Amino acid sequence: MNGSAYSSSFLDSGSNGLFFPSTTLTACGAWYCPSSTQSFTATITSTTGTSVNVGFSVGQSTALFTTGNYAFNNLARSVSGYFDWGLPFFFGRRVFTALEGCATPAGAGPYYAF
Repeated sequence: MNGSAYSSSFLDSGSNGLFFPSTTLTACGAWYCPSSTQSFTATITSTTGTSVNVGFSVGQSTALFTTGNYAFNNLARSVSGYFDWGLPFFFGRRVFTALEGCATPAGAGPYYAF
């Protein structure tokens, strides 16, 4: 994102938001809270060099938390040095994983496919 590469990034359905560094998004406490929902694109590149652009958005955390919901497709927080594609990444798409050394019709793991 923003031309930065984060080689230790990962997909993680156990993280409740997207976690990434930003110098342009405002934070309210720990979570980002832009005045309006912001749209972004980041590129995910595999170890073989295949890449895909992934669109995502960041909503105002303070407004999200007042809805009474427990899961959000645009909740994000700041971290340093990596991009954690948390639960919002999984909403609206099928995500497949293959464990290291396990054979699949698409080839041996490890890999993510979406």
